[in-house]
Amino acid sequence: MGVDDVLDRPLLLIEGLDLAQGWDPVNQGFGSITWGHIHGSDVASFPQGADFRPVLDSLFTLGIDVFFLDFFDGSDAVEDKAALTKSVLRSIRDFNQSDQAMALVGVS
Repeated sequence: MGVDDVLDRPLLLIEGLDLAQGWDPVNQGFGSITWGHIHGSDVASFPQGADFRPVLDSLFTLGIDVFFLDFFDGSDAVEDKAALTKSVLRSIRDFNQSDQAMALVGVS
């Protein structure tokens, strides 16, 4: 949730192709593109995270409600990933407390 603690400005970050597998407890996700990586918690192994962190902090301050869809298998069939994405979008839509359109961003 953004700083206002109300789901009213949703932004869904969607992982793309990720060939790495398995749960990474340190970086809180599956594969090599995780929430921890894009949030900048492991800049040594994912230097791009240093660039994402200020953007994510700014979005939070603006009240943007950021979600991250991290697939269990980032190399799964696109049809399976699309079905899960559709389900997540429906869930966010159902809990959205405004008419604000949802934004989608591909992370990789």
